Amino acid sequence: MKSVITSRLFLTIFVQPYPFFERHPQGLSLSIGETHFGRRCCFAPGVHTLSYELPSGIRTRIGEIVLMLATDYDFVPANEHVNADSRHLGVVLSRVDYPADTDAK
Repeated sequence: MKSVITSRLFLTIFVQPYPFFERHPQGLSLSIGETHFGRRCCFAPGVHTLSYELPSGIRTRIGEIVLMLATDYDFVPANEHVNADSRHLGVVLSRVDYPADTDAK
């Protein structure tokens, strides 16, 4: 939930420490509505914080903001012999931050 006027968005993601991502660094694309922020690459296993500059129409918007994330790769933990989970997974989205910005317009 976005509760402040801000020009920035920070996403913190976690790429699982699975052998798959040792061989295939993860890439990520973000969209908010019709705004596409392009692809970011190449994330090895671990925690990564990504910073995005928000377009003017979203800077002053307060309330629910729908983020669409797409990853370059998905993986199935069962195929990696991690556990029996057969879902196709990409990254763990661990945090979304909208830091207050008094001069965002």
